[in-house]
Amino acid sequence: MLHGSGPWIVVPADLAAWHKQTGKPFGMYGISLVDADVKSLDLINKASFIYCRDTASLDYLKSLRSKCPITEFAPDATFAINLRNDKLAADYLDSKGLKSGEFICVIPRLRYTPYWKMKNIEPTEEESKKYMISQYYKDTDHAKLRDVMIRWVRETGLKILACPEVTYQVELAKEMLIDPLPEDVKKHVIWRDTYWIPDEAQSVYAKARALVSFEMHSPIIAFSSNVPAIHLRQPTDTRKGQMWADIGLAEWLFEIDFTSGNQIGDALMEIHSNYPKTLKKLAKAKEFVVSRQKDSIHKI
Repeated sequence: MLHGSGPWIVVPADLAAWHKQTGKPFGMYGISLVDADVKSLDLINKASFIYCRDTASLDYLKSLRSKCPITEFAPDATFAINLRNDKLAADYLDSKGLKSGEFICVIPRLRYTPYWKMKNIEPTEEESKKYMISQYYKDTDHAKLRDVMIRWVRETGLKILACPEVTYQVELAKEMLIDPLPEDVKKHVIWRDTYWIPDEAQSVYAKARALVSFEMHSPIIAFSSNVPAIHLRQPTDTRKGQMWADIGLAEWLFEIDFTSGNQIGDALMEIHSNYPKTLKKLAKAKEFVVSRQKDSIHKI
């Protein structure tokens, strides 16, 4: 059994039950680990292999001194995504006046994903506390991304698509990224007011000049279509943000608490003004990712 990419060991009880009933080997590929995973040490010891998608998780795994025979780094499975819907994307871009290479995508995120709200159920006490933290930081975080958006429009005259990775971000993008903008900038920003699935998203990202995202997987999807992406990491997120540095893109990884909108804007304008250099950087990172995934998959 192969446990695919995830923010931690997502289904430890299922893995343990499967192994107990079948006696067959299992492993985990392209996962992050969190401190709570130490509770699964017995399961980790029984695994035939564990490939962490970031070196921070790999360091943590090694600190557990497990008996797992193969503990190595392998990029998140999303790096191999090949879902496309070019016709749907083209129709959408045409309807919004977005031309290939003449817009960027921006993606918001709360510090804690409100799964309870998305499911329309009452939050637990812990979820309520996390939601309060998210509300406390949401303007501080997104003000920095708005600074980047303002600079992009005023310096380039090009457009922006504010879009979601998770369903709740449709409304969040309007609330935190569009509504507070100055009027001269707002008219250059398109709000994606409906949710989409990865095939259309990848085809849209493929036409963007760049992407700036608080989420991690949209940058990976953009990367897979040879589009540069900046990841803004929030401190409540898992160790996964480290993977951007692990594949050679540390210059496009920003810890939001220790970063200004101007610093992020500098990185974006460097990408834009030196695009041939940017594409070479992407190609080098992609070569590494493909090689690591190929070697690791063949090894298991």
